[in-house]
Amino acid sequence: RIQGAKVLCNHKENCELAPRAKQDDYMIVLKAMRNARTARFLFDIPEDDMRLDKYLKVSRIIKRRTVANEVCDAGKAVVNGKVARASYDVKEGDVIELNFESRSVKFRVEKVAETVRKEDAASMYTPLN
Repeated sequence: RIQGAKVLCNHKENCELAPRAKQDDYMIVLKAMRNARTARFLFDIPEDDMRLDKYLKVSRIIKRRTVANEVCDAGKAVVNGKVARASYDVKEGDVIELNFESRSVKFRVEKVAETVRKEDAASMYTPLN
């Protein structure tokens, strides 16, 4: 099942979609194309979810992704009341709590985006405490 993905290929009989390990994650497989320059591909895949460590970095809650990964590995990240790993897929509406030694930060995910300008990063979440 592909949501929002389009494949344009001049040799349609030589193009197919093959599933990867994860569900809803696909890659294009070209078979015996005569001229690779004649193939055009356009991908328009919606951004539904993102890894927790990447979300913390993109939203600028934590400055570096490696630090966010370490926070998750230490068990200091809680999503919807459960301890979450760095690979947890963050979705809109999730409540994330980060427990540091000196304080705790709690917020609700409002938006998930691959890239965000520094000025717009705060619009990705709503602080709850």
